[in-house]
Amino acid sequence: MLRDNFVAVIQATAQAADIPCDDILSESKSLEVVDARSIAIKILSDAGYCPARIARLFHKTQASVRYTLANFEDRKKSNKILENILKETRKILENK
Repeated sequence: MLRDNFVAVIQATAQAADIPCDDILSESKSLEVVDARSIAIKILSDAGYCPARIARLFHKTQASVRYTLANFEDRKKSNKILENILKETRKILENK
């Protein structure tokens, strides 16, 4: 069940951000991909996934996941596109 939720979040984020799912899971550091990855991490965290679980799914360290979560609101405030993609991703997930 958790894996299904993970896939749904990645797919919804990719759709909202208009980037391939594989890019979100990649090591890419392009702004668009980092934004999409941070949205997926935030949504999974809000859904109850612990940083350790998220880290395993993304093949990241727990520290990088905690850093992403700790800085998400500041990132969102300075980047309105991120906020719009987050809203669109949540909307897609609600309609599934």
